[in-house]
Amino acid sequence: NNLKKEGKGKEAMELMADEEKRALVASDPMFRKIQQQMTNIRKQINFTRDNQSMSPEERRMQINSLEKILNDVAAQGYVIAKSAGINR
Repeated sequence: NNLKKEGKGKEAMELMADEEKRALVASDPMFRKIQQQMTNIRKQINFTRDNQSMSPEERRMQINSLEKILNDVAAQGYVIAKSAGINR
């Protein structure tokens, strides 16, 4: 849509003609959501790592839990990419 609005209709048509690029465009909102989720989890991990009010054991348990969630979210990204036919 942005290409079309910017008067680049030809580029938009070329982009949509390529099946893999079309899949990327269609998947973009889902990938952005996953990216934002992963960014938030990393921020929580950093906050926890720097939180001196927690014992080292509590921090380690919290970080391990957050890293598991991070891995699960990343796995969702791979599932979306595979279902969209995007090879990584």
